[in-house]
Amino acid sequence: MSNQRHTTADVAAFESWLSVFRRPQTVNNRVHYATRLETWATAHGCTPWTLDTTQISAWLSTVGK
Repeated sequence: MSNQRHTTADVAAFESWLSVFRRPQTVNNRVHYATRLETWATAHGCTPWTLDTTQISAWLSTVGK
């Protein structure tokens, strides 16, 4: 697994699941973006599970900045 940079049990579980069948760099990359999404959602008073399509689109516009 990666260096445990995740912030919640959801991201840790995602990382653990990915680690079963993905290469380490793929796991690191996807955990990075899952953590960024989670951080963004929290800052906007949501969780990744409660975001709607408009909010996800807004987050996607911040990726890469």
